[in-house]
Amino acid sequence: MAGVRAGATTGRVLIRGGRDTLLGLVVAVITCALLFASRGLFRQDSWLALVAGREIWNSGVPHHDTLTALTAGRDWVDQQWLAQLGIYGLYRLGGLSLVSAVHVALVSGSLAAAIAIGRRRGTETSTMLLVLVVGALLVLVPSLVVRTQPYAYPLFVATVYLLSADSRSSSRRVYWTLPLLVLWANVHGSAALGAGMVALRGLTILLERTEDGGRRWRPGAALIVGAPVALLATPYGVDAVGYYRDTLLNPDFNRLVAEWKPVTAVPVAAAVYFTLAGLALWSLGRHPGRLTVWERTVMLVLLAGGILALRNVVWVELMLLMLPVIALGDRGARTEARPRLNQALALLAAMAVVAALAVDLARSDRDFERSYPAGVLKAVGRSANADPTITVFADVRFADWLLWHLPQLEGRVAFDARFELQPPGALERLARALTATGIDWKRPARGYRLVVLTPSDVKEAARGFRAEPGRRILFDDPDGLVVLRSARASLLSVG
Repeated sequence: MAGVRAGATTGRVLIRGGRDTLLGLVVAVITCALLFASRGLFRQDSWLALVAGREIWNSGVPHHDTLTALTAGRDWVDQQWLAQLGIYGLYRLGGLSLVSAVHVALVSGSLAAAIAIGRRRGTETSTMLLVLVVGALLVLVPSLVVRTQPYAYPLFVATVYLLSADSRSSSRRVYWTLPLLVLWANVHGSAALGAGMVALRGLTILLERTEDGGRRWRPGAALIVGAPVALLATPYGVDAVGYYRDTLLNPDFNRLVAEWKPVTAVPVAAAVYFTLAGLALWSLGRHPGRLTVWERTVMLVLLAGGILALRNVVWVELMLLMLPVIALGDRGARTEARPRLNQALALLAAMAVVAALAVDLARSDRDFERSYPAGVLKAVGRSANADPTITVFADVRFADWLLWHLPQLEGRVAFDARFELQPPGALERLARALTATGIDWKRPARGYRLVVLTPSDVKEAARGFRAEPGRRILFDDPDGLVVLRSARASLLSVG
């Protein structure tokens, strides 16, 4: 099993030497923390992955939306289809506990691989400990949700390793980045980042002079042309271009979607990020020769990307671990190896990881849904069974969770977490509906008899729907509200 193998690998890494033991211990602590926190890792993106995976399992790769009402019939480029299918397959094999365990293994395994590459590249242990401990938050923030993004972490690490190695000593192995990109393009939208890194390596190859003064144009051209072509090697072909446009260039995402906001939206993460970014820039200025042209350029691009979107900070942390970017000396790590102590620490860390994994795998599916009131599901299920035509206006937290448990609601829920499907201006209107902003804030909910909200998140909207004349409160607590609206009130758009 992936988690057990990860624990054993961690143990072997810990035994290697006195200085690297602390690195392995930190990874083990992060692994245990994620495993013990796994009950809270399932949120809207998790349920979306499961719902989409089930759809693919039953009906094949989708091309038009059939899940939600507001976007019914619109083109759906499910770029993450392979990761979603994998997540659903894991669920069928071992339930939500196995899904969470693999999620943690991907995060921790990618961290361990990045550390191993960084040590091989010559990064000092004390520097790596600083980056790992201080920057752990940059990995944890985007990884505290079970979703498709961590399935791209190993692909990112492998791609950077191949490109970095080629920038130091050219080799035909760099061509392996192209099939990696094909796989990545079917797993997660961050494949656009991978394609950019590969194309950039192609450009730097074209600019490099060989010993005889010539230029190696063939490998450079192959990478420049092959990178964008690899992004199209999906069931959607050229239609994938529209997906990347609608996500990467959507101005509403930066304003309205939390993980697409700048890193400054989370002050603690911003403080950590700018601390590490400042150290990286300072070190690049002092020791430019530690990195190749490709490595320096990619590092600067990633640092800029991390500022623009919170979801990008994880790539910066992995890159800082992999490359000798920050140079602070190694004064704090000049201790002799203590084999017995290292073995004892390795054993304790491996035992802790295995114990945490056993606890995680022993949990029932319901344990991972503690923050989702069972009363909400019962109330919505009864109403949907009593009236097969009833439609549901649910906030993004509940939408895909309801679709997961009540497949009969397919096409009857207003919207879900696939924000890229919304036409221009729709996200703004939905945001106004959930914040009760403006006179006509209820307009997106017009015609929807059943309203499902999280009162603790959208207090004003919850208050407005509770106050409607003729409504029936089917369930109400701080974590969930279900309101059955009267036919007349559901047709009004004013608050």
